[in-house]
Amino acid sequence: MNNLLIKISLTKQFFIIFLLALLIMISGTGMALKHSYDLYMEAKQKEIIDILDSTKSIIDRYVSQESAGQLSRTEAQQKARELISAIRFDGSNYIFALGEDGTVISESDHKLVGTNQIQRVDINKEPVFAPMIRSALAGRQIFHEYYMPKNGDGTPQRKMSLAIAIPQWHWIIGTGIYLKQARSDMIGYIIGLAAIFLPLLVAYVALAVWVISRQKELLAGLADNMHSLARQLPRGNVPGLDRPDEIGEMARAVKVFEEQANEKKRLEAEAETQRRRAETERLCNEEGRAAASLQLTLVVKSLAEGLGKLADGDLLVRLDTEFGPDLEGVRDDFNTAVARLHDTMSSVAQSTESVRGGSGEIAQTTDDLARRTEHQAASLGQTVAALDQITSTVRAAASAAQDAYKITEQANAASEKYNDVANATLRTIEEAENASNQIVGIIDVVDSIAFQTNLLALNAAVEAARAGEAGRGFNVVATEVRSLAQRSADAAREIKNLITASNTKIDAGVSMVKETSEAFIGIGQLIGKINTLVSQIADHAQVQATSLGEINSTMSQMDRMTQQNAAMVEQSSAASHTLDAEARKLSSLVRQFSLRSASSSGLSTAAA
Repeated sequence: MNNLLIKISLTKQFFIIFLLALLIMISGTGMALKHSYDLYMEAKQKEIIDILDSTKSIIDRYVSQESAGQLSRTEAQQKARELISAIRFDGSNYIFALGEDGTVISESDHKLVGTNQIQRVDINKEPVFAPMIRSALAGRQIFHEYYMPKNGDGTPQRKMSLAIAIPQWHWIIGTGIYLKQARSDMIGYIIGLAAIFLPLLVAYVALAVWVISRQKELLAGLADNMHSLARQLPRGNVPGLDRPDEIGEMARAVKVFEEQANEKKRLEAEAETQRRRAETERLCNEEGRAAASLQLTLVVKSLAEGLGKLADGDLLVRLDTEFGPDLEGVRDDFNTAVARLHDTMSSVAQSTESVRGGSGEIAQTTDDLARRTEHQAASLGQTVAALDQITSTVRAAASAAQDAYKITEQANAASEKYNDVANATLRTIEEAENASNQIVGIIDVVDSIAFQTNLLALNAAVEAARAGEAGRGFNVVATEVRSLAQRSADAAREIKNLITASNTKIDAGVSMVKETSEAFIGIGQLIGKINTLVSQIADHAQVQATSLGEINSTMSQMDRMTQQNAAMVEQSSAASHTLDAEARKLSSLVRQFSLRSASSSGLSTAAA
């Protein structure tokens, strides 16, 4: 297929496409006309069916009047025949009526009325009425075609008819249309369409011929331009440049080729001119090359000496020897670059000294903070140990109170036998009072430790603020430690209040036990009161034990956090020492360069 297309010219391909499109258009038009004719015949058949249904409806009304006794059958059938004879449609088309035996009841040809047409055939010996009677009696709507003279005379014409039955009267009514008239109507419809589409078809053919001829002219012009380009003789007038289609793209491409060819000629001419000019300049400049070479040698030597000093770290070097008008910019650029490098290194040296001083202060401050944090961690460890002892003592007091409660219950049952137990209870309560007093002293110590911890945290926050950005992390740690110390002080004061309340109750218990010993007669009633008081003591002791357990847990967390803070401080201290060492190293590297002294305008060279 590709080989066949290559052998056929583009114009012929356009012509073939035009013929194919024309054939497709004609074929589509024929199919559309055939479809239109089929739709027209279907519409006519539906029209026949509607007419027969309407006629049957009217006859059924007469049949109903007969059944109701309003009309006799003769009167009803007479009215129906008059109705059938009066109906006309599409000009001369009519309705006929037959008996089931083929007797004509109503027909446009009055000579046939009363005759039997069951055996009637057309010019082709095809039966006319017999097939319609059979289809109507069977209740099937079948259209039959036959030849029948129009209006009873003339040449027989092909007719299409349909019949339906009136079973009450044994009638067959039918009607039809002459196909010649239908075809004439269809031909008129086709002629009307042709009057519309034939000018369009002519215009289409003319447009296609014009387009093909125009495309042929454009392609021929482009081909001529291409041949001219091949002979290196561009014509300059390329047709179709303003077209937006593919031919326009081809024309613009040919135009580009022509412009490139012209540009090539221009460049070749300029190259020849430049070559001749260069040859002239070469002859004129041979004498100045020796002096330029000598000047270039001097420039290279001066640059080599300056770069050597610069490599040794001397940023004060400058090129003072003039290089001549052509190379004077090189000397100015070198001196400017060295001056900017000198200024930059001077700024780096000053910044290095500032970093070195700041890192030394940070390292010193971090060491102090590390020592204070270690001391605080040790103090918290001692506090935790003391709280462990306090917790054990309170738990022992709670256990003793529970035992006292049990003893008072037993004494209530046998008060006479437990006088000694009452005395022992008195001693136990006194020991609990002593223990509570000891707890108060320990709580005072815890409160003092919390105050000192708060003070240390405040000092650490002050030192962190002095450290600036590097001490921000230490400031956060100091704030957390101060918060923990404040909570420890609050918890210690609460415990002290609870123990004071417990001492009050213990004093009341002691008084009651003493009264019990002095007034043994009412021992039973007093033991009941002691039972209640000891129960309260046991509850308070349990509350104290629980509170001390929470305090112990809090202090343990403080101890762990303080240990973690100490580790963080050690890491920060190590980092600050590393920063100080790097700052010293950077300062040592900067001192390798010779820089202008900040205090005078003279030059100074620092030792490496």
